[in-house]
Amino acid sequence: MSKVYVHIGNAKAYSTSIQVLLSENISQEYQYLGFQPNQKYENWFLDKTISRFLDFDLRFSTSYNYAKRKLFYLNYFKEKYALCKTQNKDLWISSETISMRYLLEDIDISEKLDRLQSALPSNTTFLIVFRNIWASLISIYKEFIKQRYTLSFDEFCNETYYYRDCNFLFSLMPGHLLKFLEERLKNNNTIEYMFLDGEDINNIKLLSLINKFKKNNPFKNFPTANKGIDNNEIMKIMELNKTNKSSFDATGLIETHRSLWHIKNRSFINDYIFSKIKQQKYNQMKTKSYKNAKFFSVDRNNILLKYLQRKKVKDKKEYSNIKNKTDQNIELIWKNFKECLVEF
Repeated sequence: MSKVYVHIGNAKAYSTSIQVLLSENISQEYQYLGFQPNQKYENWFLDKTISRFLDFDLRFSTSYNYAKRKLFYLNYFKEKYALCKTQNKDLWISSETISMRYLLEDIDISEKLDRLQSALPSNTTFLIVFRNIWASLISIYKEFIKQRYTLSFDEFCNETYYYRDCNFLFSLMPGHLLKFLEERLKNNNTIEYMFLDGEDINNIKLLSLINKFKKNNPFKNFPTANKGIDNNEIMKIMELNKTNKSSFDATGLIETHRSLWHIKNRSFINDYIFSKIKQQKYNQMKTKSYKNAKFFSVDRNNILLKYLQRKKVKDKKEYSNIKNKTDQNIELIWKNFKECLVEF
């Protein structure tokens, strides 16, 4: 019987590597719908519909505007799933920001899950990967700098705390997020998850998660994609950002090359859609290494640091109460900041 599997996040938890793995190995076993980062930009998505659904309507559209396209998406996925059934294939989908409000512009994750569940068949399995919280924060911070962010890591942590009720922080805490998602599952849908500890990406953990749902021919190697930029290069990019503040437009940190991919190839708009990523590549080309950059410092009185110390006990308690808990070590997610920095 054909099944549907959706990798829903978290962002900056090797999501690009998962997408490369799925898109490079499409076979007789499954059809893949999702971002294909290993392809040329013209082929990042199978079609404009899945691009708009995953990177625009599932992230930013208002309820009013989404309602106008809801039936269209329902029919789209119904056709894709029907084709998979006739070919005895599974259907895989990947979008790394479904499980969180990665940007303040993102809609609430409960609304994302409702839209997704209403569009897909019953008995869908959602997959989510968790990294250590501090490793995730550092990785998100680096990504924000690539998108023109200019504040220090300590200031970023303060902002993360101040906007904690409407940003990604909640989704980095597995006990809170898994309990929240479990309570909102419909149609006999289920959740599978994995805790990572920052060890070698080529280990068996992520492969075992994906291979658990493979009918035949398990994946043997896990690709390393979107490797993080080193601290020296990030520091130089941040300096360049500070000298180009005027180029920071109303879309803020939104990656327009993803969110607007579905309207590409219109000459009057392509320059706008790809302007940010072109600037990113230009900045990275211009960077010159600094030696021994001590970049990720957090003041011992940082408000986020103290907040997470308080939340740890509650999150572990929430995790102990989820229905389908597996034998995984939640302490990997809650290692303290200094322990986490050893990995970077």
